Amino acid sequence: MKKKKAAVAASKKAPAKKSSTKQTPETTETPVEQAPVETVVEETSHTASKVTPVKKGRDNSVYIYQGAEYKKGRLVHKIISDHVAAAKGKMTYEALRAAIPAETQKRFLVFVKESETHALNSAGRERFFSKPEELIKLKNATIAVTNQWTAQSLAPFLKVAASLGYKVKVK
Repeated sequence: MKKKKAAVAASKKAPAKKSSTKQTPETTETPVEQAPVETVVEETSHTASKVTPVKKGRDNSVYIYQGAEYKKGRLVHKIISDHVAAAKGKMTYEALRAAIPAETQKRFLVFVKESETHALNSAGRERFFSKPEELIKLKNATIAVTNQWTAQSLAPFLKVAASLGYKVKVK
């Protein structure tokens, strides 16, 4: 109990008195208590320069799938078209939606029906692969895959793709 009181009393000591030496603009005295702080600041600024800067701008990561290189959007398109092709014409929109949930891509749906892409693409930017050769035909619908992918939004899709048996490597 006495040790705790002594520790509390030591922490409540009055701040150190200012020294009576005059300070000129050229020289300043630093109290001894502040020296470790300056050392920490110097070490921090020194080590911060060694840390690699975070990439800014566009992420141009390349992924390898079945021996070919793809960017994010084209990779997703290829995996979905391969999954549909593996069903040999029996894949329905509902079955594909069950295999690849819409929540996989939070901002834009992973894929939508072709009729829905016109409204979404006409709002400004082409956000879906909607050229005739890019559309994927299912048993009961034709779909377009979104081209809006970031490294963060691609991660959940890659987990789903891995669960379906598709292997992707980052180059």
